Amino acid sequence: MSPTEGGPIPSEAARSLVGALRFCRFDRTAASAFDPSPAAALRSFWAAFYGLPFYAVALALGLWHSPHRPDDLWLYALVQVIAYVAHTAAFPLGVLGLARLLGHVAQWPLFVTAQNWFGLPQVVALLVCVTLDQTGVLGPVGLALLLAVQLYSFAVEGFISWATLGVKPLAAFAIVLLDIVIGFGIDELTAGLF
Repeated sequence: MSPTEGGPIPSEAARSLVGALRFCRFDRTAASAFDPSPAAALRSFWAAFYGLPFYAVALALGLWHSPHRPDDLWLYALVQVIAYVAHTAAFPLGVLGLARLLGHVAQWPLFVTAQNWFGLPQVVALLVCVTLDQTGVLGPVGLALLLAVQLYSFAVEGFISWATLGVKPLAAFAIVLLDIVIGFGIDELTAGLF
């Protein structure tokens, strides 16, 4: 099976993860680790699939410690998976609209690839923070750490937007705001269902 017919080959996945971690260090050359083709952008959605178990465990931990549990856990799980997929698809589509408006459509596949692969270490960091917060190991610092990691993730996301799309810092900030709005909207919609 060729990489265009299925998931990324192991060398592409490893190179992309290294690139994502380089973005975490605000390395301007990290974009060179990614294939800028539309086929690579499509394959990069496998990173979201790889991140789904980490996201599921983070949700389960939050639910375990929540005083309000849904009556039907299977329905709750299904809704959360749909929300995860919806955000994974809606954010790049929203960015495509902004990229078209700003005249940076040609760079959009590179952005999608980098953003999707960055999502994997991002969700692992989220799981670590939620685990530390829910277990109470860090006390009140756990929530502060979770907030700090989220803010750091937004900073990296803005940097990825700037480095891959070639947009100005204000446009990169708008892309981060778009992600926040989409995420908040999906969270509110799913929370209203239970």
